[in-house]
Amino acid sequence: MESQYILFSLNQAHYGIPIEYISEIAPYNEITVIPKLPHNIKGVVSFRGNIIPVIDIEREFGLKDSIYDEEDSRLIVLSCNDTEFAIQVESASESICIGDECIQDSSNIALGFQSEYIKGIGVKDRKLIFILDIANLIN
Repeated sequence: MESQYILFSLNQAHYGIPIEYISEIAPYNEITVIPKLPHNIKGVVSFRGNIIPVIDIEREFGLKDSIYDEEDSRLIVLSCNDTEFAIQVESASESICIGDECIQDSSNIALGFQSEYIKGIGVKDRKLIFILDIANLIN
């Protein structure tokens, strides 16, 4: 069976988000920082009249901060368990289908970052794609 994913880039790596979690991919919108937010929240954005948190995915993964180009950078608005939030990414490139047989379990690989956020590692066109576990990311 194949599943559909939206690909994005972060720190020169490729990640995939199952399409069923994606509400919208929006151009960069200024993120407002609020004092004393939890360490994994970058700030908030106003999106279609709602204020939603932006998860600092780089901090969660233990990655260095990216330098975002406002022209290419995107906010991916996600919805999971009645919670809406966004992540900022360097770029969101395409929608792809990956067969389940092409996704390997990542639990036995020392990834060097918070592997509980990675559901598996897919391979498409000789490109490694880290498949995000959205439910774990928001908890």
